Amino acid sequence: MNETTTPLSAAPLSASLVSDPAPEAVETSSLFADLMELTKARLSTLVLMTTFVGFALASGSHLDWVRLLHTLLGTGLVAGAAAVLNQAIEADIDR
Repeated sequence: MNETTTPLSAAPLSASLVSDPAPEAVETSSLFADLMELTKARLSTLVLMTTFVGFALASGSHLDWVRLLHTLLGTGLVAGAAAVLNQAIEADIDR
């Protein structure tokens, strides 16, 4: 029994099939990425997780969800603002 294989060939895409993203979409995603980098979102997330664990441990048997939400919101805003301030102060050093 003889098996034959046919190679897969990729047909070139025509220019009409490939479209560039809309300028508004590029600006929005770029703005979002810039804000995430400016506020150091990954580091702020670690701060928020630590805050949550500390709050949960200190609450005992009853967890006040409204107070937790306000605590996390305030901590997130302060962490993001501190990251922005840090980047503004150290702009000359980072160049």
